[in-house]
Amino acid sequence: MARARRALELALRLEAAVAVAAFAFMAAILFADVLGRELAAAGIYWAPRAAVYAMITTASLGMVLASASGSHLRPRFAEHWAEDWLPASWQPAMRRAPDLLTGAFCLGFAAVAAGYVRETYQLGDTALGLDIAVWIFQLPLGYAFLSVGVRHVLYAVYPELSPSEAARP
Repeated sequence: MARARRALELALRLEAAVAVAAFAFMAAILFADVLGRELAAAGIYWAPRAAVYAMITTASLGMVLASASGSHLRPRFAEHWAEDWLPASWQPAMRRAPDLLTGAFCLGFAAVAAGYVRETYQLGDTALGLDIAVWIFQLPLGYAFLSVGVRHVLYAVYPELSPSEAARP
């Protein structure tokens, strides 16, 4: 479990750093574009598209950061139904079930994303105005689903790693 904890912490630091860098790039390039348009009447023609791709990276990794901190969206109305309706002997499994289901769901989406990225790669699609392969910009979303999926499977295996367990009374 200590190895899993260290791996999750290291991954989270790296993911947060990349998210911050992508957001900073997005803000800087848009600022430079607006500044150029206002002061020199000539913006950076590729800036809006590059900013969109940076935002995709930021949002994708934001999903990972939210999941890692336990602040992601989830149906809270169902959190305690198992305690009220099911035998006490089922409680440990029922506490792990949401993380296992979330992990399976996200890993399934990661597989779909991998297929989509592979197809885009094979087609050789490029981003308009940037002349860069589109599949590169599609990777963050697939990675985010993979990261969240693995994270939640580890939460199911080691419940003490889960941020929701840390907050549990």
